[in-house]
Amino acid sequence: MGATMDQVRQVVRFAVGEVGENPYDSPASMRALDQVIRSQAVALLTRAARTWRTRYSTHLAQGAHLARDARTPPAQALATARTYKALADGLSGLASQVSALPAPAQDHVWRRIRDERTLLDTLIAIDYELVLALTQLGALTEEARAPEVARLIEQTERLCRRRWEFLEQVP
Repeated sequence: MGATMDQVRQVVRFAVGEVGENPYDSPASMRALDQVIRSQAVALLTRAARTWRTRYSTHLAQGAHLARDARTPPAQALATARTYKALADGLSGLASQVSALPAPAQDHVWRRIRDERTLLDTLIAIDYELVLALTQLGALTEEARAPEVARLIEQTERLCRRRWEFLEQVP
């Protein structure tokens, strides 16, 4: 059984100041934390995409039912369905992007990040923001708040780019 989002949040929260075992003590534990964060992110994004895809299908079916009575589908129902589909597609794409995020393959890179406080603080800050954005994405999906989810998809994409660029610049 994988770690829950609460466990991931606790690990990342520790990294910004709480007491507990330091996941940044060794390259192996840093690599493991990186994998946990990314796998939990992909799982959350996949669930959210599935939720929006289900809403899309349901809304489309309701629109088709209304169209039988009115002979044309209501424009608002079609627009809402398109929005839901766009969110599902955006979340699926974001899940792929998170899954493909680079991670240092060599221990010396992880050691360098761990040993240089500025590098470690930057990685922690990016990962923490990523976890917070993903947690909000999950909550807003449950509440069916489409505009906020769309905004968070863009924010999370920017965070992924920031993380990618950061890890690429570490020699």
